[in-house]
Amino acid sequence: MNAGGVTIEARDIGKRFAVKTAQRYVQALAGVSLDVRRGAVTALVGPDGAGKTTFLRLAAGLMRPDAGRLHVLGHDVARTPQAVQDRISYMPQRFGLYEDLSVQENLDLYADLHGVRADARRERYARLLDMTDLKRFTGRLAGKLSGGMKQKLGLACTLVRSPDLLLLDEPTVGVDPLSRRELWEIIDQMVRDETLTVLVATAYMDEAERCACVHVLHDGAVLASGAPADIAARADGLCFVVPAGRNEAPRARQARLLDRRDVIIDAVPRGGEVRFILRPGNDVGALADDGAAASAVPARLEDGFMVLLHARADETGDGGGAGSSSSAPAASASPPCPPSPSASAGPAPSPAHNGEPAIEVRDLVRKFGDFTAVDRTSFSVARGEIFGLLGPNGAGKTTTFRMLCGLLPASGGTARVAGMDLRTARAQARSRIGYVSQSFALYGNLSAAENLRFFGGAYGLHGARLRDRIDAVTQQFSLRRHLEQPAGQLAGGIKQRLAMAVGLLHEPEILFLDEPTSGADPLARRAFWRRITALAQTGTTVVITTHFMEEAEYCDRIVIQDAGKLLALGTPEAVRTQAGATPQRKMTMEEAFIGIVESGRNGAANGRHEDARQDGHGGSAGDVSSHGEDVARRQEGTPMSAAARPPEGGAPSLGEDVAQRQEGTSTSAPARPPEGRAPSHGEDVAQRQVGASIPRATPGHTDRGFRRRVVSLTRKEVRQLFRNRANMLIGLVLPIVLILIFGYGLSLDVRHARVLLVMEDHAPQARDLAASIALSRYLDCVPAASYRDAERAMIAHDADAVLRIPSDFSRRLAAGNAAVQTLVLGSDPTRALTVAAYLQGAVALWLQKQSDRGATLAVAGNGGTVTVVDRMWFNAANDSTWYLVPGLIVLIMTLIGTFLTALVMAREWERGTLEALFVTPVQPVEVLLAKIIPYFCVGMMGLGLCLLAALFLFQVPLQGSMAALVTGSTLYMLVSLGIGLLISALTRNQFVASQLAILASFMPATMLSGFVFDLRNVPDVVNIVGHALPATYFMELVKTVFLAGDYWPLILKDCAILAAYAATLLLLVGRLTRKTLDR
Repeated sequence: MNAGGVTIEARDIGKRFAVKTAQRYVQALAGVSLDVRRGAVTALVGPDGAGKTTFLRLAAGLMRPDAGRLHVLGHDVARTPQAVQDRISYMPQRFGLYEDLSVQENLDLYADLHGVRADARRERYARLLDMTDLKRFTGRLAGKLSGGMKQKLGLACTLVRSPDLLLLDEPTVGVDPLSRRELWEIIDQMVRDETLTVLVATAYMDEAERCACVHVLHDGAVLASGAPADIAARADGLCFVVPAGRNEAPRARQARLLDRRDVIIDAVPRGGEVRFILRPGNDVGALADDGAAASAVPARLEDGFMVLLHARADETGDGGGAGSSSSAPAASASPPCPPSPSASAGPAPSPAHNGEPAIEVRDLVRKFGDFTAVDRTSFSVARGEIFGLLGPNGAGKTTTFRMLCGLLPASGGTARVAGMDLRTARAQARSRIGYVSQSFALYGNLSAAENLRFFGGAYGLHGARLRDRIDAVTQQFSLRRHLEQPAGQLAGGIKQRLAMAVGLLHEPEILFLDEPTSGADPLARRAFWRRITALAQTGTTVVITTHFMEEAEYCDRIVIQDAGKLLALGTPEAVRTQAGATPQRKMTMEEAFIGIVESGRNGAANGRHEDARQDGHGGSAGDVSSHGEDVARRQEGTPMSAAARPPEGGAPSLGEDVAQRQEGTSTSAPARPPEGRAPSHGEDVAQRQVGASIPRATPGHTDRGFRRRVVSLTRKEVRQLFRNRANMLIGLVLPIVLILIFGYGLSLDVRHARVLLVMEDHAPQARDLAASIALSRYLDCVPAASYRDAERAMIAHDADAVLRIPSDFSRRLAAGNAAVQTLVLGSDPTRALTVAAYLQGAVALWLQKQSDRGATLAVAGNGGTVTVVDRMWFNAANDSTWYLVPGLIVLIMTLIGTFLTALVMAREWERGTLEALFVTPVQPVEVLLAKIIPYFCVGMMGLGLCLLAALFLFQVPLQGSMAALVTGSTLYMLVSLGIGLLISALTRNQFVASQLAILASFMPATMLSGFVFDLRNVPDVVNIVGHALPATYFMELVKTVFLAGDYWPLILKDCAILAAYAATLLLLVGRLTRKTLDR
């Protein structure tokens, strides 16, 4: 850290990414220069795709800049990333913890990786669990926590030691306002109590307003930097509020204002009014009636942000829209929407349905075992209405949403959607609704046009009707120039528009939107809601879930749920009034939401305590829960924010007085807080309360630290292995199934072959031959009436062979030149050859018996007595089980080592857990060892199962030594693990990794290793490919040890080849596995 108190110093940073499928580059950052001051909270804001996440990853050492200089904590992060990672903590945007580990196990893992001592952990854990209120959930799996609790756990894990720098990438995305407030209370407390610097990327302007400094990014460049008040000042004198019209939804006036592109920069409903920003040089008088009652209000950070983006858009000629990297076009880019009676007066029922509501819910209940997710909820939604489902994480709104979509059956009550009872007509109801999920759910490798055609066909649209609807939605959502682009390569906002177009292709009566703007910036949200407003004016009913409380202002009515119960239902104005708003005391929807939820939880807690007093015992922790969380207990005693409410027209900052908090803040030096006010983020470190007492991890990579991290990571892998059903199935159950299938269900032996005997000679010798053949345990002999009947049976595949004993057999036998005719069904060549050999063997056995009796016999051109002496090497019983079961060892170890390891490692890349893991002192070799050790043990368990089955279940003898078999198995297991890790390092995708593991390893091990086919009998090219596979040499070694014994020249050769493969693969994996997200 330099003397100037700057934690991050970035100068002219550039970073671009290659889009391989499009053969082009995307410039994520271009000439970015900014500073992050020590001991302060700094925010990165900007449209989606502006470069916020890329900059955080560069600062964390997960990527290398292509240009410029980036110093973090005094280190050049591109040259010495580990020196930086030893002193920072990083919370990625995606939940980066292990969902199949408990809360405590996740904390222990990160404490081990950071080297936190046992005595320091007790104090640290107690504090973190108290701040996050996770103390009662330490034994719960992280995957079973609500969204807000997951984010708090992620923050706790980043703070198991006190870092010098905390990097947070949109930590509150998808989190309800109550949990957002709690997360920021934790951050505030840590900043006050410790010498902690925080850099946070956020889509919430009220969160950025809390920070000492804000950097606005756009198209990979810095548009502005400074204190929130300085950026807000760019909109000074341009901000106004105007009440909604009489009997008019606020969104209708907002839509008209947004359509005045020549006058208006931005407009948004707020607290029953419409807040708008004028373009410089304009006057409210230009708005006529829509501006007649307007009054000026102070500018907020979001206002300055919107002014900056629109000024940049004007410079680049985007017509007021966002830049090229923005996820959505600006609101002004949306098609204008003429006012309609329904928009002005609220939703009106369609005459065609005689006023019947679009959705009607009565006493709806959904239970998961003993847990009630939705508890007797009732409401209705009018046709053409925009209806919002709001609630904290885990409140039951998603469950309600899924039941209304027909994706989840109700446990009780009734629900009618589009006039259909979901209990009896779910399929018919689904045909009348559209659904847009929170995550992009279309086919990324298909073009936009192909997605539209595919889903149109799925909805039953064809021919001219499908073409007309595609043309209509393409024009409605401005998709024409994107139709031929792969959907997965579209910008975020265009993906959203495509998903909306797909959901509306079949002209549904009702459109369900599941948190469609989660993580979107204000510009993208305006564009989205402009389209929704236009859609509602056409009569489409819209049901939406959201965590942006400002978006509730767009709804005609909203419902607030918590712990499965309905707490509020009505218009936004009615809900604010229920929360305590008055004409003199204005209240935002976020404040109303928090007040109603806290009031409901406190009431539930008081009721439970009253019941406990009456019954003489306390309530259980599961009485009121959210996905099992005792929300009443969690919130009990949590007061409303004590800070003053923001002045009218001012921006709330999670319950704080932003203007008061920003007073005196500068970007160069921290200001001492006024007396009586809580310390600010930028105040002098000497005023922090307990920073000196908090243990910090000491950088360094000692042998002891190496062992501790490997043990901790290995313990984590073992827990995940035994808790993941898919892993257990592949690693332990599937080998047993393969053993039973190959041992009992698959055999290369031919038994009970059906042979038709055509007896044209009935002499004693002919009957004796027929009787001898019939005694074979491999053949089922059946007499045939005639040769013609036998031919018909062969044509019908009713027999495997025909043995014809001609009428002159006995006479020719006496003369020494007898012959019999065999006809063998050749549709299965392998079986045909085996049956023919059985028949020849049976005839030879009969001849041997005749010879033993002293007869002089001959067969078909052989003039003397024939004696056949057989001796079978390496398989005395001539049983294919002896051949198949040892080969299973190769298949099972390939399955476990390659397929399972590739899948597990790719899953970590895909879920983002490695992104969080790599910003710790852990080294790539430690991660690889932790993967190799448990799955090596599982592979050796598979070897043990095969050995037990071979020796005791199938009686296959082991001719060689156990040492030779174990040595070869060890080497091959390392080879398989190396292949699996290599596949995951190259793909970083579960689906691709699983397919490659099957195609490149498991199938070749089955088909080309000599397990099924003898490589000496295949074409030369296949032979060469087979001998390039390590499985071939292990197969040769296993069969040699089992059936021939310790033939050391062959065993040593195979072991040497396997050792070379293992060393090469593991070294290659070590080179490819780096602590970077760059490819």
